[in-house]
Amino acid sequence: MTRRRSAAPQPRMTPDGFLPGAQIAREAGQDQAVRFAPASYDATAHTVEAVLSTGAPVTRWGITEVLAVSPEAVDLGRVGLGQVRLLDSHNQYELDAILGMVESVRFEGAALIGRIRFAESARGQAAEAMVRAGTATGISIGYRVETWTLTQSAPDQGTEIWTATRWELLEVSLVSVPADPLALVRAASPAAPPPPAEENDMQRNAPGAADPTPTPPSQPTPTQTLAPAPVQRAADPAPVAPPASPPASPDAAAIHAAAGQRAASIVDIGTRAGMSQADITAALVDATVTLDAFRARAFDALAATQNRAPTSSARSTILSDEGDVLRRNLGEAIYHGVRQTRAVNEVPEGARAYMDHTVAELAAVMLGRNLPRTLAAQIEVLERAFHTTSDFPILLSNSLNRVLDQVYGVAPQTYRRLARQRNFTDFRAHEVLRPADFPTLQKVLENGEIKMGTVGDAKKESLTVAAYGIQFGISRQALVNDRLGGLNEVLASYGTTVALFEEIVFYSLFAQNSGAGPTLLENSRALWHTSNANLTASATGAIDVTKLSTGRTALRKMKRLDGNVMNLSPTILLVAPERETEAQQITVAVTPTQAANVNPFSGTLQTVVSAQLGALPWYLFADPAVLPCFQYGLLDGFTGPRLKMDEPFGMQGIKVSLEHDFGCGAIDYRGAWQNTGA
Repeated sequence: MTRRRSAAPQPRMTPDGFLPGAQIAREAGQDQAVRFAPASYDATAHTVEAVLSTGAPVTRWGITEVLAVSPEAVDLGRVGLGQVRLLDSHNQYELDAILGMVESVRFEGAALIGRIRFAESARGQAAEAMVRAGTATGISIGYRVETWTLTQSAPDQGTEIWTATRWELLEVSLVSVPADPLALVRAASPAAPPPPAEENDMQRNAPGAADPTPTPPSQPTPTQTLAPAPVQRAADPAPVAPPASPPASPDAAAIHAAAGQRAASIVDIGTRAGMSQADITAALVDATVTLDAFRARAFDALAATQNRAPTSSARSTILSDEGDVLRRNLGEAIYHGVRQTRAVNEVPEGARAYMDHTVAELAAVMLGRNLPRTLAAQIEVLERAFHTTSDFPILLSNSLNRVLDQVYGVAPQTYRRLARQRNFTDFRAHEVLRPADFPTLQKVLENGEIKMGTVGDAKKESLTVAAYGIQFGISRQALVNDRLGGLNEVLASYGTTVALFEEIVFYSLFAQNSGAGPTLLENSRALWHTSNANLTASATGAIDVTKLSTGRTALRKMKRLDGNVMNLSPTILLVAPERETEAQQITVAVTPTQAANVNPFSGTLQTVVSAQLGALPWYLFADPAVLPCFQYGLLDGFTGPRLKMDEPFGMQGIKVSLEHDFGCGAIDYRGAWQNTGA
C-alpha cells in the first residue's frame, strides 16, 4: 500500500484576521508619535504640519503589525490628486465631517510628515482653532495594505510580527486624545500589557513642551508582579471575577471634552459676531475667559460694527456647472477642429468627443438637441442657434478669434524688430513725451554744496491709432457641410493679411517726404535729413565696410538734447530684397586669412529684409530697446485682429466682420541712419 504524501502547508501571505482590501485605522492611543505640531501652524495659509506615522508596532488580530515608512513602501498617489481628506474621527459618511485636506507629504527619516490645510467650513474653522490653541493634537490615519511580509515568527511564544511593506494612505482623521494615552488600551484589554507605542516625536515643535518621549514602563523587579497595581487576588481558592482594569482619571475625559466644546463655541460665537481672528485666538489661548465673558465681548464687537458704515463680508465662490463644462469642451473642440490638431494628447479629454462634428452638430449639442440627420434638420438647428439666446454664436466667435490670434502672432512682421511697442487707450492723438536728458553730474565743492542742474524742455511727438476693418460672408452651405477644417484656410489667410497690412502701414512712413521719412515736431525736419547728420546721398554702389563705417560713425556722434555725445552702436542693417545678398556678404562671420581682409562688421549686425522698401536705400538702426526711432501699438485690451459674427435678416449664412485697431509713427531721429544708394 502506497502512502500518499501530504501536501506541504502553503505559506501565509497575510496575517490571520486580515480582510484584503479593507481599510485599517491607527488610533491615536496606539500611535503616540502621531500628533499635530501647533508651532508649525500658518494662520495665513490655514495649514499645520503633523507626523502621520512612524511605523510603530501595533497589536491587532493577535499579531504585531508594523508599517514600513519609506517612499518605496507608501503609496501617496491620492495625495497628489488632492483626495486625502482630514476627517472628524474617521467619519467617511458625512460631508460635514470633512475638516480639510492633506496638501503634501514628505519623509523625514522613519517618519511620514504631512501638511494639512483646514477647510473654510464652520467645523473646519472650529478644528483649526482647537489645533491652533493646542487643544486637539491627536491624529489617526486610515490606510489599505497591499503587501504583507512575515518578519518574525515565534509560534511557541504565540508572537508574530507582520510588516506592511506596501500600503496606501487613504485618509487622515482628527481625533481626541485622552490625558492618559494608554487608557483606551488598558480598558480594552485589562489583563494584557499595553502594546508598543511610537516615540512621541511630533511634539518636538510644540513651544514649551516637556520631554516628548513617553516614559517607558519600568521593568518589573523580583518583588513586583506584571498585574496592574490596583488589582488584588482573593485569598480563598474560590473562583473570583476577573480583575477590573484601572480606572482612568475621573475628570480627564470631562475636562478634555469641555475644552474642545469651549474652543468650538468661541470660534462659532466670534465668527457670527464678525470679530477679528486675532481676538478669537486671544480668547482661545486665555483659559480665564469664560463663554459668558466672551459672549459679552462678541455683543460689544457686534454693536461697534453696526455703528460703523455697513460693509459686506460676504464672499462669492465661482462654481462650474454642467453648462460651463459643456461650453468649455465645445469651445476647445471648435478651436482644435479649425486648427486641424492631429495629436490627440493636445486636445482636452472632454473635447475629443466633438472633434469630428460639423458646425450644425456642434450647435445641436449646444442647444441640447439630438444630432441632425437630414439637411433640413441641420438648417433648422443653425437657425435656432444663431437667432435665439443660445451662446453658440459667442462660442464660435471666441474660438475662431483664438485661432486668428495665433495665426496673426506667427506671421512674419519685420517692422517689430525696428520699433518699440506701446498701447493706445483711445483713438485720440497720443503725445509721446521724450523728456530732456538728465543733467550731467558735476563735482561736489569742498564745502559740500551740490550744484543745481537744469532739465530742458520736453520734446513731443504725436501718434494715433486708427480703426480698420472688412466684412465677409460664410454661406449656409459651408456651415452645413464644413467640419471646421475649411475655416482654417480662411482664418490663416486673414491672419497673414492683417500682418502684411501692418507692414505696409509701417513702411509707408519711409516713403514720406520723397523717402526722407515723416516730419518730426522736434525740429520740423524729416526723420532722415542732412541737418540731422543721419542721411548720406553721395555713397553709391554696393554696401561695403567703408559705407558701413560712415554710418556707424554718424550714429556714434549723435548728441543728446544737452549736447553730450550718445555713442550709439548700430545693431540692425535694413535692406530691400535687391540688396539682401550684399547685406549677407558683409555681415556673415568669416575667418579671414589676412589681416587686411578682416571685416569689423561680421557678426555685429542683424540683417532685416523688407519687400516694402525701395531698391536702392539701405539703413542702419540702433537697438530699439536703447533708443527707439519708431513706435507702434494696438488699442488697449486687444492683442490682434478680432472677428464678430452676425446673421442678418434676409441673408442665408452669417456675416463676419474683421476689425483691427493699429497705429505707428516716428518719435526720434537719433537712432537711425540712411544711405540713399544714389
